[in-house]
Amino acid sequence: MIVKLIRSERGSLPYVILIVLMLAVFVPGILLMTTSTELANKKDGAQKQTTELAVSGLQAFVKYPGTSADKLTYLKTGRYGWMSVANPGGTAVDYAQYAVDAGTPDTDVLDPAKIVAANSIDPNGSYKVVVAAISGDTNHNRIRDSGETLFYKKVLTAFVAPSTAGTITSVTPTPASSVAGTPQSVSVAVTASGVADDTAVTVELQASDGSSLSPPVAGSGTFKNLAANVALTIPAAVPAGTYRLQASAPGAVPASVTYTITPPFNGTISSVTPTPNMNQAGSVQFVAVKIVTTGYPDNTAVTVELVTNASASLSPLVSKSGTIFSNAANVLLQVPATVPVGDYKLKVTALSVTNAATTYSVVQTVPSNVALAITYDANGVQQSFTKTDLQNTGAISTQGVLFIPTSYGQINTVNHLAVDYNAQQGIYIGADIQTKANGDNIHLKACQGPIVIDGAGFDTGTGNADITMEAGTYISAKGTNLNAGRSLSMTANQTIDLSNPSNNPNAIVSGKSITLTARTLADIITTGTNFSRTPTKIGNANNPVQCP
Repeated sequence: MIVKLIRSERGSLPYVILIVLMLAVFVPGILLMTTSTELANKKDGAQKQTTELAVSGLQAFVKYPGTSADKLTYLKTGRYGWMSVANPGGTAVDYAQYAVDAGTPDTDVLDPAKIVAANSIDPNGSYKVVVAAISGDTNHNRIRDSGETLFYKKVLTAFVAPSTAGTITSVTPTPASSVAGTPQSVSVAVTASGVADDTAVTVELQASDGSSLSPPVAGSGTFKNLAANVALTIPAAVPAGTYRLQASAPGAVPASVTYTITPPFNGTISSVTPTPNMNQAGSVQFVAVKIVTTGYPDNTAVTVELVTNASASLSPLVSKSGTIFSNAANVLLQVPATVPVGDYKLKVTALSVTNAATTYSVVQTVPSNVALAITYDANGVQQSFTKTDLQNTGAISTQGVLFIPTSYGQINTVNHLAVDYNAQQGIYIGADIQTKANGDNIHLKACQGPIVIDGAGFDTGTGNADITMEAGTYISAKGTNLNAGRSLSMTANQTIDLSNPSNNPNAIVSGKSITLTARTLADIITTGTNFSRTPTKIGNANNPVQCP
Protein backbone atom coordinates (compact mmCIF):
# COMPACT_ATOMS: atom_id res chain seq x y z
CA MET A 1 0.00 0.00 0.00
CA ILE A 2 2.86 2.36 0.75
CA VAL A 3 4.49 1.49 -2.52
CA LYS A 4 1.25 2.29 -4.25
CA LEU A 5 1.05 5.68 -2.54
CA ILE A 6 4.57 6.52 -3.56
CA ARG A 7 3.90 5.66 -7.14
CA SER A 8 0.58 7.51 -7.32
CA GLU A 9 1.85 10.87 -6.03
CA ARG A 10 4.00 12.88 -8.39
CA GLY A 11 7.35 13.69 -6.92
CA SER A 12 6.94 11.59 -3.76
CA LEU A 13 9.55 8.94 -4.64
CA PRO A 14 12.64 11.18 -4.49
CA TYR A 15 11.68 12.43 -1.03
CA VAL A 16 11.18 8.93 0.28
CA ILE A 17 14.58 7.89 -1.06
CA LEU A 18 16.20 10.95 0.51
CA ILE A 19 14.62 10.16 3.89
CA VAL A 20 15.80 6.56 3.68
CA LEU A 21 19.34 7.67 2.85
CA MET A 22 19.43 10.15 5.73
CA LEU A 23 18.26 7.47 8.15
CA ALA A 24 20.94 5.10 6.81
CA VAL A 25 23.66 7.67 7.48
CA PHE A 26 22.65 9.16 10.84
CA VAL A 27 21.02 6.29 12.72
CA PRO A 28 24.29 4.22 13.05
CA GLY A 29 26.14 7.37 14.13
CA ILE A 30 23.51 8.18 16.72
CA LEU A 31 23.62 4.61 17.94
CA LEU A 32 27.46 4.67 18.04
CA MET A 33 27.47 7.94 19.99
CA THR A 34 24.99 6.47 22.41
CA THR A 35 27.07 3.30 22.77
CA SER A 36 30.35 5.24 23.26
CA THR A 37 28.78 7.49 25.84
CA GLU A 38 27.37 4.54 27.72
CA LEU A 39 30.77 2.78 27.60
CA ALA A 40 32.58 5.88 28.86
CA ASN A 41 30.07 6.24 31.64
CA LYS A 42 30.49 2.61 32.58
CA LYS A 43 34.31 3.00 32.61
CA ASP A 44 34.14 6.11 34.74
CA GLY A 45 31.74 4.47 37.12
CA ALA A 46 33.79 1.28 37.35
CA GLN A 47 37.05 3.17 37.89
CA LYS A 48 35.51 5.33 40.57
CA GLN A 49 34.00 2.38 42.43
CA THR A 50 37.22 0.35 42.09
CA THR A 51 39.35 3.21 43.42
CA GLU A 52 36.95 3.88 46.30
CA LEU A 53 37.00 0.22 47.26
CA ALA A 54 40.82 0.07 47.35
CA VAL A 55 41.16 3.35 49.21
CA SER A 56 38.54 2.42 51.79
CA GLY A 57 40.19 -0.96 52.33
CA LEU A 58 43.61 0.59 53.02
CA GLN A 59 42.11 3.30 55.20
CA ALA A 60 40.35 0.66 57.27
CA PHE A 61 43.72 -1.03 57.89
CA VAL A 62 45.64 2.16 58.60
CA LYS A 63 42.98 3.60 60.91
CA TYR A 64 42.40 0.36 62.77
CA PRO A 65 42.95 1.24 66.44
CA GLY A 66 45.92 -0.06 68.36
CA THR A 67 49.52 -0.94 67.64
CA SER A 68 51.02 -2.31 64.45
CA ALA A 69 50.58 -5.78 65.97
CA ASP A 70 46.86 -5.07 66.39
CA LYS A 71 46.61 -3.95 62.79
CA LEU A 72 48.36 -7.07 61.49
CA THR A 73 46.10 -9.26 63.64
CA TYR A 74 43.09 -7.48 62.16
CA LEU A 75 44.49 -8.05 58.67
CA LYS A 76 45.19 -11.76 58.97
CA THR A 77 41.97 -12.64 60.84
CA GLY A 78 39.70 -10.67 58.52
CA ARG A 79 39.11 -11.13 54.83
CA TYR A 80 42.62 -12.10 53.72
CA GLY A 81 43.67 -12.72 50.14
CA TRP A 82 41.62 -12.42 46.97
CA MET A 83 37.81 -12.36 46.92
CA SER A 84 34.96 -11.20 44.71
CA VAL A 85 32.98 -8.15 45.84
CA ALA A 86 29.50 -7.59 44.42
CA ASN A 87 29.00 -4.31 42.57
CA PRO A 88 25.31 -3.35 42.49
CA GLY A 89 24.33 -2.42 38.97
CA GLY A 90 27.67 -3.56 37.51
CA THR A 91 30.19 -6.36 37.28
CA ALA A 92 31.84 -7.79 40.38
CA VAL A 93 35.20 -6.43 41.51
CA ASP A 94 38.17 -8.63 42.40
CA TYR A 95 39.42 -7.38 45.75
CA ALA A 96 42.40 -8.41 47.88
CA GLN A 97 44.14 -7.44 51.07
CA TYR A 98 47.24 -9.27 52.29
CA ALA A 99 50.86 -8.88 53.37
CA VAL A 100 54.13 -9.44 51.54
CA ASP A 101 57.72 -9.22 52.79
CA ALA A 102 58.80 -5.66 53.59
CA GLY A 103 61.46 -5.61 50.88
CA THR A 104 59.14 -6.78 48.07
CA PRO A 105 59.27 -4.27 45.19
CA ASP A 106 55.95 -2.71 44.19
CA THR A 107 56.25 -4.34 40.76
CA ASP A 108 55.95 -7.78 42.38
CA VAL A 109 53.22 -7.27 44.98
CA LEU A 110 50.51 -8.92 42.81
CA ASP A 111 52.58 -12.08 42.39
CA PRO A 112 50.67 -14.81 44.31
CA ALA A 113 53.99 -16.37 45.29
CA LYS A 114 54.88 -13.25 47.27
CA ILE A 115 51.84 -13.41 49.55
CA VAL A 116 52.68 -14.27 53.14
CA ALA A 117 50.28 -16.92 54.45
CA ALA A 118 47.92 -15.49 57.06
CA ASN A 119 49.01 -18.03 59.67
CA SER A 120 52.67 -17.09 59.05
CA ILE A 121 52.26 -13.39 59.81
CA ASP A 122 54.22 -12.33 62.86
CA PRO A 123 52.33 -9.49 64.57
CA ASN A 124 55.70 -8.13 65.68
CA GLY A 125 57.23 -8.31 62.21
CA SER A 126 57.63 -5.82 59.37
CA TYR A 127 55.57 -6.19 56.20
CA LYS A 128 54.29 -4.38 53.17
CA VAL A 129 50.48 -4.47 53.22
CA VAL A 130 48.81 -4.67 49.82
CA VAL A 131 45.22 -3.59 49.05
CA ALA A 132 44.13 -4.15 45.43
CA ALA A 133 40.86 -3.80 43.52
CA ILE A 134 40.41 -4.86 39.88
CA SER A 135 37.27 -4.42 37.79
CA GLY A 136 36.49 -5.76 34.33
CA ASP A 137 38.93 -8.69 34.66
CA THR A 138 36.67 -11.35 33.16
CA ASN A 139 39.20 -14.16 33.41
CA HIS A 140 40.64 -13.00 36.77
CA ASN A 141 44.29 -13.11 35.73
CA ARG A 142 44.95 -9.55 36.96
CA ILE A 143 46.14 -8.24 33.59
CA ARG A 144 44.23 -6.53 30.79
CA ASP A 145 43.40 -8.96 27.99
CA SER A 146 41.87 -8.37 24.58
CA GLY A 147 38.18 -7.51 24.86
CA GLU A 148 38.34 -6.43 28.50
CA THR A 149 37.26 -2.87 27.75
CA LEU A 150 36.21 -2.13 31.34
CA PHE A 151 39.44 -3.42 32.91
CA TYR A 152 40.78 -1.14 35.65
CA LYS A 153 43.26 -1.85 38.45
CA LYS A 154 44.04 0.07 41.62
CA VAL A 155 46.86 -1.18 43.88
CA LEU A 156 47.85 0.53 47.12
CA THR A 157 50.58 -0.43 49.59
CA ALA A 158 51.61 0.54 53.10
CA PHE A 159 54.66 -0.39 55.15
CA VAL A 160 54.00 -1.58 58.67
CA ALA A 161 56.54 -2.31 61.39
CA PRO A 162 56.50 -2.52 65.17
CA SER A 163 56.68 0.80 66.95
CA THR A 164 60.04 -0.35 68.28
CA ALA A 165 61.28 -1.20 64.77
CA GLY A 166 64.70 0.00 63.76
CA THR A 167 65.71 1.82 60.62
CA ILE A 168 68.55 1.27 58.19
CA THR A 169 70.10 4.73 58.10
CA SER A 170 72.85 4.39 55.49
CA VAL A 171 74.15 2.03 52.84
CA THR A 172 77.67 2.78 51.56
CA PRO A 173 79.26 0.47 48.95
CA THR A 174 82.99 0.40 48.21
CA PRO A 175 83.65 0.75 45.37
CA ALA A 176 80.61 2.87 44.51
CA SER A 177 80.46 1.43 40.98
CA SER A 178 81.97 -1.39 38.94
CA VAL A 179 82.61 -2.49 35.38
CA ALA A 180 80.61 -5.16 33.58
CA GLY A 181 82.47 -8.22 32.37
CA THR A 182 84.66 -8.74 35.43
CA PRO A 183 83.65 -10.00 38.89
CA GLN A 184 83.59 -7.24 41.48
CA SER A 185 83.90 -7.67 45.22
CA VAL A 186 81.91 -4.98 47.01
CA SER A 187 82.17 -4.12 50.70
CA VAL A 188 78.97 -2.48 51.94
CA ALA A 189 78.96 -0.49 55.18
CA VAL A 190 75.49 -0.43 56.73
CA THR A 191 74.41 1.68 59.68
CA ALA A 192 71.12 1.59 61.55
CA SER A 193 69.17 2.91 64.49
CA GLY A 194 67.07 0.89 66.89
CA VAL A 195 68.60 -2.43 65.84
CA ALA A 196 69.95 -4.87 68.40
CA ASP A 197 73.40 -6.41 68.26
CA ASP A 198 73.64 -9.70 66.31
CA THR A 199 70.60 -8.78 64.18
CA ALA A 200 71.09 -10.24 60.71
CA VAL A 201 71.32 -7.83 57.78
CA THR A 202 71.09 -8.67 54.08
CA VAL A 203 72.37 -6.52 51.23
CA GLU A 204 71.01 -7.35 47.79
CA LEU A 205 71.82 -5.97 44.36
CA GLN A 206 68.46 -5.36 42.71
CA ALA A 207 67.15 -3.98 39.45
CA SER A 208 66.33 -0.29 39.57
CA ASP A 209 62.65 -1.14 40.13
CA GLY A 210 63.56 -3.18 43.21
CA SER A 211 63.11 -6.64 41.72
CA SER A 212 65.65 -9.36 42.42
CA LEU A 213 68.17 -10.40 39.79
CA SER A 214 68.24 -13.94 38.45
CA PRO A 215 70.12 -15.52 40.07
CA PRO A 216 69.97 -13.23 43.12
CA VAL A 217 73.11 -11.32 44.10
CA ALA A 218 73.26 -10.81 47.88
CA GLY A 219 75.44 -10.95 50.96
CA SER A 220 74.73 -11.03 54.67
CA GLY A 221 76.23 -9.95 57.96
CA THR A 222 75.25 -8.96 61.50
CA PHE A 223 74.95 -5.67 63.34
CA LYS A 224 77.31 -4.71 66.12
CA ASN A 225 76.93 -1.30 67.74
CA LEU A 226 74.44 -0.29 65.02
CA ALA A 227 76.92 -1.00 62.20
CA ALA A 228 77.61 -3.91 59.89
CA ASN A 229 79.91 -4.66 56.96
CA VAL A 230 78.52 -6.93 54.30
CA ALA A 231 80.57 -8.44 51.47
CA LEU A 232 79.04 -9.52 48.19
CA THR A 233 80.44 -10.39 44.79
CA ILE A 234 78.84 -9.07 41.62
CA PRO A 235 79.28 -11.71 38.89
CA ALA A 236 80.84 -10.77 35.57
CA ALA A 237 77.58 -11.74 33.84
CA VAL A 238 75.58 -8.88 35.39
CA PRO A 239 75.16 -6.41 32.50
CA ALA A 240 75.91 -2.70 32.57
CA GLY A 241 73.12 -0.55 33.96
CA THR A 242 71.74 1.29 36.95
CA TYR A 243 70.88 -0.87 39.94
CA ARG A 244 70.16 -0.41 43.61
CA LEU A 245 71.74 -1.94 46.69
CA GLN A 246 69.10 -2.58 49.33
CA ALA A 247 69.91 -3.36 52.94
CA SER A 248 67.22 -5.02 55.03
CA ALA A 249 67.00 -6.48 58.52
CA PRO A 250 64.16 -8.12 60.46
CA GLY A 251 62.00 -5.51 62.15
CA ALA A 252 63.80 -2.59 60.47
CA VAL A 253 62.80 -0.18 57.75
CA PRO A 254 65.02 -1.04 54.75
CA ALA A 255 67.12 1.45 52.80
CA SER A 256 68.83 1.46 49.43
CA VAL A 257 71.31 3.40 47.29
CA THR A 258 71.91 3.54 43.56
CA TYR A 259 74.72 1.36 42.22
CA THR A 260 76.08 1.73 38.69
CA ILE A 261 77.72 -0.94 36.54
CA THR A 262 79.42 0.66 33.58
CA PRO A 263 80.10 -0.99 30.20
CA PRO A 264 83.53 -2.60 29.73
CA PHE A 265 86.13 -0.08 28.65
CA ASN A 266 87.68 -0.81 25.26
CA GLY A 267 90.70 1.47 25.46
CA THR A 268 94.25 0.15 25.49
CA ILE A 269 97.58 1.15 27.01
CA SER A 270 99.70 0.75 23.91
CA SER A 271 103.18 1.42 25.24
CA VAL A 272 105.06 2.30 28.42
CA THR A 273 108.57 3.74 28.06
CA PRO A 274 110.67 4.55 31.16
CA THR A 275 113.73 6.81 31.01
CA PRO A 276 115.94 5.48 32.42
CA ASN A 277 114.91 1.86 32.70
CA MET A 278 117.21 1.14 35.65
CA ASN A 279 118.89 2.75 38.62
CA GLN A 280 121.71 2.00 40.98
CA ALA A 281 120.85 0.47 44.33
CA GLY A 282 121.09 2.91 47.22
CA SER A 283 120.46 5.92 45.00
CA VAL A 284 117.19 7.81 44.55
CA GLN A 285 116.15 7.79 40.91
CA PHE A 286 113.59 9.89 39.04
CA VAL A 287 112.07 7.89 36.19
CA ALA A 288 110.22 9.64 33.37
CA VAL A 289 107.50 7.26 32.20
CA LYS A 290 105.95 7.98 28.81
CA ILE A 291 102.55 6.34 28.28
CA VAL A 292 100.75 6.01 24.95
CA THR A 293 97.09 4.94 24.89
CA THR A 294 94.18 4.48 22.49
CA GLY A 295 90.52 5.19 23.10
CA TYR A 296 90.90 7.24 26.28
CA PRO A 297 89.04 10.51 26.90
CA ASP A 298 91.06 13.53 27.96
CA ASN A 299 91.54 14.09 31.70
CA THR A 300 91.57 10.35 32.45
CA ALA A 301 93.69 9.58 35.50
CA VAL A 302 96.58 7.15 35.06
CA THR A 303 98.79 5.60 37.75
CA VAL A 304 102.31 4.21 37.43
CA GLU A 305 103.48 1.78 40.13
CA LEU A 306 106.75 -0.06 40.61
CA VAL A 307 105.85 -3.68 41.45
CA THR A 308 107.60 -7.01 41.77
CA ASN A 309 107.85 -9.42 38.87
CA ALA A 310 104.77 -11.11 40.34
CA SER A 311 102.94 -7.72 40.16
CA ALA A 312 102.85 -7.35 43.95
CA SER A 313 103.04 -3.85 45.40
CA LEU A 314 106.17 -2.80 47.28
CA SER A 315 106.13 -1.68 50.89
CA PRO A 316 106.07 1.23 51.12
CA LEU A 317 104.14 1.78 47.91
CA VAL A 318 106.08 3.31 45.02
CA SER A 319 103.63 5.02 42.68
CA LYS A 320 102.73 8.29 40.99
CA SER A 321 99.63 9.48 39.14
CA GLY A 322 99.20 11.59 36.05
CA THR A 323 96.58 12.57 33.48
CA ILE A 324 95.98 11.40 29.92
CA PHE A 325 95.61 14.04 27.20
CA SER A 326 95.38 13.23 23.49
CA ASN A 327 95.99 9.57 24.39
CA ALA A 328 99.36 10.25 26.00
CA ALA A 329 100.67 10.90 29.49
CA ASN A 330 104.02 11.60 31.11
CA VAL A 331 104.55 10.64 34.74
CA LEU A 332 107.67 11.30 36.83
CA LEU A 333 108.07 8.38 39.22
CA GLN A 334 110.50 8.64 42.13
CA VAL A 335 112.17 5.33 43.03
CA PRO A 336 113.55 5.51 46.58
CA ALA A 337 117.07 4.46 47.49
CA THR A 338 115.67 1.70 49.70
CA VAL A 339 114.42 -0.45 46.81
CA PRO A 340 116.76 -3.47 46.74
CA VAL A 341 118.61 -4.91 43.77
CA GLY A 342 116.30 -6.92 41.55
CA ASP A 343 114.07 -7.04 38.50
CA TYR A 344 110.76 -5.21 38.67
CA LYS A 345 107.85 -4.15 36.51
CA LEU A 346 106.08 -0.87 35.87
CA LYS A 347 102.37 -1.41 36.37
CA VAL A 348 100.31 1.25 34.56
CA THR A 349 96.57 1.46 35.29
CA ALA A 350 93.93 3.70 33.72
CA LEU A 351 90.22 3.03 34.24
CA SER A 352 89.82 -0.75 34.13
CA VAL A 353 92.89 -1.41 31.97
CA THR A 354 96.31 -2.43 33.30
CA ASN A 355 99.62 -2.83 31.50
CA ALA A 356 102.34 -4.50 33.56
CA ALA A 357 104.63 -5.72 30.78
CA THR A 358 107.41 -3.12 31.05
CA THR A 359 110.52 -4.18 32.97
CA TYR A 360 112.63 -2.03 35.29
CA SER A 361 115.81 -2.96 37.11
CA VAL A 362 117.65 -1.92 40.23
CA VAL A 363 121.28 -2.94 39.79
CA GLN A 364 124.41 -2.85 41.88
CA THR A 365 126.35 -0.82 39.32
CA VAL A 366 124.89 1.07 36.36
CA PRO A 367 126.97 0.96 33.16
CA SER A 368 128.69 4.28 32.45
CA ASN A 369 126.90 4.67 29.11
CA VAL A 370 123.44 4.66 30.74
CA ALA A 371 122.07 8.17 31.20
CA LEU A 372 120.42 8.50 34.61
CA ALA A 373 120.34 12.29 34.86
CA ILE A 374 117.39 13.87 33.05
CA THR A 375 115.52 17.06 32.41
CA TYR A 376 111.78 16.55 32.35
CA ASP A 377 108.60 18.56 31.76
CA ALA A 378 104.95 17.84 30.96
CA ASN A 379 105.99 16.61 27.51
CA GLY A 380 108.29 13.99 28.99
CA VAL A 381 112.07 13.68 28.90
CA GLN A 382 113.75 16.63 27.22
CA GLN A 383 117.37 15.51 27.67
CA SER A 384 119.26 12.73 29.40
CA PHE A 385 122.86 12.93 30.60
CA THR A 386 125.55 10.46 31.49
CA LYS A 387 128.10 11.45 34.10
CA THR A 388 130.55 12.31 31.32
CA ASP A 389 127.95 14.49 29.63
CA LEU A 390 127.54 16.55 32.81
CA GLN A 391 131.30 16.97 33.27
CA ASN A 392 131.40 18.49 29.80
CA THR A 393 128.20 20.51 30.11
CA GLY A 394 128.27 23.72 32.11
CA ALA A 395 124.81 25.13 31.42
CA ILE A 396 121.47 23.28 31.52
CA SER A 397 118.15 25.06 31.07
CA THR A 398 114.63 23.64 31.18
CA GLN A 399 111.11 24.77 31.99
CA GLY A 400 110.67 21.49 33.84
CA VAL A 401 112.76 19.51 36.35
CA LEU A 402 116.48 18.67 36.49
CA PHE A 403 117.51 15.46 38.25
CA ILE A 404 121.06 14.20 38.87
CA PRO A 405 121.36 10.91 40.83
CA THR A 406 123.55 10.12 43.80
CA SER A 407 125.03 7.22 41.86
CA TYR A 408 127.01 9.69 39.70
CA GLY A 409 129.25 10.30 42.69
CA GLN A 410 131.54 13.28 42.08
CA ILE A 411 131.13 15.42 38.97
CA ASN A 412 134.20 17.52 38.10
CA THR A 413 133.65 20.11 35.41
CA VAL A 414 136.43 20.68 32.88
CA ASN A 415 137.77 23.51 30.76
CA HIS A 416 136.69 26.28 33.13
CA LEU A 417 133.01 25.42 32.77
CA ALA A 418 130.91 27.23 35.34
CA VAL A 419 127.87 25.27 36.52
CA ASP A 420 124.69 27.13 35.60
CA TYR A 421 121.55 25.01 36.06
CA ASN A 422 118.14 26.61 35.45
CA ALA A 423 115.12 24.34 35.93
CA GLN A 424 111.86 26.19 36.56
CA GLN A 425 109.98 23.34 38.26
CA GLY A 426 112.77 22.10 40.52
CA ILE A 427 116.36 20.87 40.86
CA TYR A 428 117.21 17.57 42.59
CA ILE A 429 120.93 16.79 42.89
CA GLY A 430 122.33 13.75 44.65
CA ALA A 431 125.83 14.00 43.20
CA ASP A 432 128.83 15.98 44.44
CA ILE A 433 129.50 18.98 42.15
CA GLN A 434 133.15 20.12 42.00
CA THR A 435 134.53 23.16 40.14
CA LYS A 436 137.53 23.72 42.40
CA ALA A 437 140.05 22.60 39.81
CA ASN A 438 139.22 25.70 37.79
CA GLY A 439 137.64 27.89 40.49
CA ASP A 440 134.37 28.39 38.63
CA ASN A 441 130.97 29.51 39.91
CA ILE A 442 128.04 27.22 40.72
CA HIS A 443 124.60 28.73 40.10
CA LEU A 444 121.29 26.92 40.59
CA LYS A 445 117.87 28.46 39.98
CA ALA A 446 114.40 26.87 40.21
CA CYS A 447 112.09 29.85 39.95
CA GLN A 448 108.84 27.86 40.49
CA GLY A 449 110.04 24.89 42.53
CA PRO A 450 112.51 23.61 45.12
CA ILE A 451 116.22 22.98 45.15
CA VAL A 452 117.07 19.72 46.91
CA ILE A 453 120.72 18.82 47.51
CA ASP A 454 121.18 15.28 48.78
CA GLY A 455 124.79 14.52 47.92
CA ALA A 456 128.23 15.01 49.42
CA GLY A 457 128.17 18.71 48.56
CA PHE A 458 129.41 21.52 46.32
CA ASP A 459 132.96 22.85 46.20
CA THR A 460 134.34 25.75 44.14
CA GLY A 461 137.77 25.66 45.76
CA THR A 462 139.63 28.51 47.47
CA GLY A 463 139.51 31.05 44.65
CA ASN A 464 136.99 33.78 43.94
CA ALA A 465 134.14 31.56 42.83
CA ASP A 466 130.61 31.83 44.22
CA ILE A 467 127.81 29.38 45.01
CA THR A 468 124.35 30.85 44.40
CA MET A 469 120.98 29.11 44.84
CA GLU A 470 117.56 30.62 44.11
CA ALA A 471 114.34 28.67 44.75
CA GLY A 472 110.74 29.65 44.08
CA THR A 473 109.66 27.41 46.97
CA TYR A 474 112.27 25.93 49.33
CA ILE A 475 115.93 24.91 49.55
CA SER A 476 116.89 21.69 51.34
CA ALA A 477 120.58 20.93 51.78
CA LYS A 478 120.57 19.04 55.08
CA GLY A 479 123.91 17.54 56.08
CA THR A 480 125.59 18.84 52.93
CA ASN A 481 129.12 20.26 52.62
CA LEU A 482 128.98 23.58 50.79
CA ASN A 483 132.25 25.41 50.13
CA ALA A 484 132.34 28.67 48.23
CA GLY A 485 135.71 30.25 47.55
CA ARG A 486 134.17 33.70 47.84
CA SER A 487 130.47 34.06 48.65
CA LEU A 488 127.66 31.62 49.33
CA SER A 489 124.15 32.96 48.80
CA MET A 490 120.85 31.13 49.22
CA THR A 491 117.47 32.74 48.51
CA ALA A 492 114.11 30.97 48.84
CA ASN A 493 110.54 32.26 48.77
CA GLN A 494 109.71 29.82 51.57
CA THR A 495 112.25 27.94 53.69
CA ILE A 496 115.95 27.12 53.78
CA ASP A 497 116.99 23.99 55.68
CA LEU A 498 120.73 23.52 56.33
CA SER A 499 120.35 21.47 59.50
CA ASN A 500 122.80 18.65 60.08
CA PRO A 501 121.16 15.29 60.71
CA SER A 502 122.64 12.96 63.30
CA ASN A 503 124.07 10.70 60.60
CA ASN A 504 126.19 13.53 59.18
CA PRO A 505 127.01 15.93 62.03
CA ASN A 506 130.28 17.15 60.59
CA ALA A 507 129.04 18.74 57.38
CA ILE A 508 130.21 22.33 57.03
CA VAL A 509 128.95 25.39 55.18
CA SER A 510 131.73 27.82 54.33
CA GLY A 511 132.45 30.99 52.37
CA LYS A 512 134.02 34.41 52.85
CA SER A 513 130.45 35.62 53.13
CA ILE A 514 127.30 33.60 53.74
CA THR A 515 123.86 35.12 53.13
CA LEU A 516 120.60 33.27 53.73
CA THR A 517 117.31 34.89 52.65
CA ALA A 518 113.92 33.25 53.33
CA ARG A 519 110.27 34.10 54.02
CA THR A 520 110.94 34.77 57.70
CA LEU A 521 113.87 34.30 60.03
CA ALA A 522 112.08 31.27 61.50
CA ASP A 523 112.10 29.73 58.03
CA ILE A 524 115.91 29.58 58.06
CA ILE A 525 116.69 26.26 59.76
CA THR A 526 120.30 25.78 60.87
CA THR A 527 119.99 23.28 63.71
CA GLY A 528 123.41 21.65 64.22
CA THR A 529 124.87 23.38 61.18
CA ASN A 530 128.60 24.04 61.18
CA PHE A 531 129.37 27.43 59.61
CA SER A 532 132.86 28.71 58.79
CA ARG A 533 131.58 32.17 59.76
CA THR A 534 128.35 33.55 61.11
CA PRO A 535 125.85 33.82 58.28
CA THR A 536 123.77 36.87 57.50
CA LYS A 537 120.12 35.89 57.82
CA ILE A 538 117.41 37.89 56.16
CA GLY A 539 113.71 37.24 56.83
CA ASN A 540 110.49 38.85 55.62
CA ALA A 541 111.43 38.24 52.02
CA ASN A 542 108.57 39.06 49.66
CA ASN A 543 108.98 36.33 47.04
CA PRO A 544 112.32 37.57 45.76
CA VAL A 545 112.79 34.65 43.36
CA GLN A 546 110.77 35.11 40.17
CA CYS A 547 110.83 33.59 36.71
CA PRO A 548 112.10 35.79 33.89
